[in-house]
Amino acid sequence: MKLTPMDIRNQDFKRVLRGYDPVEVNTFLEMLASEVEKLIRDQKENRGRAKELEEQLNNYKQLEKSLQQALLQAQESANQAREQSKREAGIIIKQAETSADEIVQDARSSLSRIKNEIEELRTIRETMISRLKILFNSQLELLHSLGAERDNDEDEEKTVTVGRKSVDVNDIIEKMDQDTE
Repeated sequence: MKLTPMDIRNQDFKRVLRGYDPVEVNTFLEMLASEVEKLIRDQKENRGRAKELEEQLNNYKQLEKSLQQALLQAQESANQAREQSKREAGIIIKQAETSADEIVQDARSSLSRIKNEIEELRTIRETMISRLKILFNSQLELLHSLGAERDNDEDEEKTVTVGRKSVDVNDIIEKMDQDTE
């Protein structure tokens, strides 16, 4: 049975001859009713406060859940970014290696081409020196046959006068021979 403060105040007791003092009983009942009212009021306030706290707790739980999800998403995003960075770094390294290989190939090709050109130039030089020797000797023979200054002795130096200058033909031929070696 549920008692209210009003039930306590309105409670009547039978009167008997040697019973309790009615003023004292009524005073006690009034105090009891006041205390019960206060307890009921406190209980309602506590229930209201408990309800507010439960709502806050639920809000905090939702917030915690949201934070945990955000944290998991951030970790997943960080992992994805790390993996993406690794993939991109791998691609960049492969591109750099490919580019380096191409540069090395180009350099080797250029080196080979330059070596071939140098060899061709040496051949042309030797050919030109050889032709110059032949031309020079034929010109010398022509000069001798035309009566230019000449010495019959083979051991003496052959000189040709060109303008005001005398040139030793044997020195020129020796120099050309040294250059071809």
